[in-house]
Amino acid sequence: MALLSSLSSFNIYLVVLISAASFLLIPKYKYWDKESIFIVLFSILYASVLIIDDRVISWANTISYAICPILFYRMGVYIADKTTKRGLVIILTMLAACLTFPLLMSTIDSIVKTGEFVNIYRTLGSEGFEDDTIGATYYGLYASLGLACVSMLFTRMQKVLIYKILALCCVIAALLTTIHLVNRTGLIILVVCLLLAILYSTKGSMLKKLLLLGVCSGVVVAVLYWVLPDLTTDEIFEAYLSREEDADFDLASGGGRFKLSLNVMQKMFYNPFGMPEESYAHNMWLDIIRVAGFLPFVPFIVATFINYKQVWHILKGRDMEIAPYLLGLNVALLLSCMVEPIIEASALYLYIVMMIWGVNSMVFTKMTHPNSYSV
Repeated sequence: MALLSSLSSFNIYLVVLISAASFLLIPKYKYWDKESIFIVLFSILYASVLIIDDRVISWANTISYAICPILFYRMGVYIADKTTKRGLVIILTMLAACLTFPLLMSTIDSIVKTGEFVNIYRTLGSEGFEDDTIGATYYGLYASLGLACVSMLFTRMQKVLIYKILALCCVIAALLTTIHLVNRTGLIILVVCLLLAILYSTKGSMLKKLLLLGVCSGVVVAVLYWVLPDLTTDEIFEAYLSREEDADFDLASGGGRFKLSLNVMQKMFYNPFGMPEESYAHNMWLDIIRVAGFLPFVPFIVATFINYKQVWHILKGRDMEIAPYLLGLNVALLLSCMVEPIIEASALYLYIVMMIWGVNSMVFTKMTHPNSYSV
């Protein structure tokens, strides 16, 4: 329900309620590890800075900052512990589908309203004419999870064909939103996830892997040209090329993000307790420093290091039933977090990241203790 209502203003209340329910359902003294402790420290310190500095805009949001990261993390650990690898793949795909479905509906509605396949306003909701629009960045975050589902197609697991079809539908729906909003980050995420999934999953020489990548890319391009009329195809290319004409927001400048991130990096040591007056850094870690300083940043960066160290060991284990999917999910989330102000753009997205971190932790634990998996 929280994912299906992700685009609604009341979503944060559902998120808090679900977190509270998970606290009651998940055993209180289980599923705690080193990473979870650092996540707790981050949450408490981040929310405390906002309260002490009298910067609470929404108490629902502030409460969610304090409790949801750790509760979603433990929820991910719990889910990965209580299900088989097949069950985990199914659950992750269903979660992506629930998050992608509202995007698809909003995108189709926008196309119908504007009569254009490409939205020049890069917003959904009132198509640039009113104040209740939601920008491309917000939608792009949620689309990233659907685009990451391309890696699910490379899992070697029996009896999941229907869920691979569902994953492909998520990719197509998320790609539709990405192109409609002329979002470049989404295209990069899709290409990187596809490339890494092919390189990771394919045995043989690099030439063979590159050949397979070329074939897959050719199929995608052919399908797009077949599905879309020539007029729409030209419109898409022109829309993306027009974004490159602005030197301040072209791809080489990271859409203007590099300048914003550099601004925070230059000033953060002179403002160790935060500098909320500055513009978004468009990087989750730098935006934590910008908003609340180094106190919450330090435990969060430690938790980040622990998580990706575990992901590295999971990938080295080469469990082809689950590893390709986790590779795509983690890469997509990481790329999104590196270029967007996650917590302020969508707290729910942060909590989804925490849930995937929890899944990573338990998969790593079970990998080191193979008998823990139920078949």
